[in-house]
Amino acid sequence: MKLIIALLAVLAVASCDRRDERWESLERSLEETRVELETLKRQQALRSPLVHLVFFDLRPDAQRSAFIAEIERLQAIAAIKKMTFGPFEDLHDPRALSEYELVMELRFASAEDYAAYQKDPLHLSVREALRAYLQKPPATYDFVGH
Repeated sequence: MKLIIALLAVLAVASCDRRDERWESLERSLEETRVELETLKRQQALRSPLVHLVFFDLRPDAQRSAFIAEIERLQAIAAIKKMTFGPFEDLHDPRALSEYELVMELRFASAEDYAAYQKDPLHLSVREALRAYLQKPPATYDFVGH
């Protein structure tokens, strides 16, 4: 009987050692999976649609049609997937950003495309030309669409 109890005790300890090794292996695997998931999330965020909003405060004497013609030149930039712009519409909401006469929305397939747009010579040229029409630098707001 003592032999059986001793044998069971040895088997139990051996079983625990194997269980501990398996547990540690599973924990390592889980941590590796967590790291991989975080990496994939970051990569996906870079490839998610990016929306770039630009709010313009025009000088009182600025020719709106000339300003819009400059903005329309941006449509030639391949990185831009969609472009929309328009004047402020007063809907009597006290929270509205009414100090901006015009807003532009640009959509990019990814943050990489947005970065390419920021360096594009045409964008830099338009940005420089728009300064003559503005009271102050434009405000921007960027977000990743879902």
